[in-house]
Amino acid sequence: KIKVPEFKSKIYIRREDANYRKILNEADLISKLRKQEFEIINPQHFEILEQMKIFSKAEVIVAPHGSNMSNIIFCKKGTRVIEISPELNNLYEQNIAKRYKNIADNLNLEFQTIIADSVDVDNHSELSVKYIHPKILKNSNYYKNMILKFSEVEKYLNSL
Repeated sequence: KIKVPEFKSKIYIRREDANYRKILNEADLISKLRKQEFEIINPQHFEILEQMKIFSKAEVIVAPHGSNMSNIIFCKKGTRVIEISPELNNLYEQNIAKRYKNIADNLNLEFQTIIADSVDVDNHSELSVKYIHPKILKNSNYYKNMILKFSEVEKYLNSL
């Protein structure tokens, strides 16, 4: 009985408040997604019960890799999840990156990944600098921003 505005069955999860793994050409992506009738949301603007309802009604979810993707645990079987991720080359990155694919596999969701190019972050947050070794911040794509190749994105959008 949670009153949540009705959302479309296709949603894009924004990561605009993040310190890294932002999509630098996100405005272009959003424009393309809106033409495909995607709803653009930031889960941080909703309470957890509202997030549960949004994700449980979705049929297609596109999202950059990040903690908002943990909401896929509320999706119904067969939901298509398209993750946007940097190329992760280090073993520790790959282990972290597999968590959403593992959730999707356990819940019988259709999971795909679009690999984006990595771009250095000019200023990491104070918390990142305090708790993450400078060498990792510099060398790990996990802590960088992303730029999408739209030829890659269009392959997925055209198959929807």
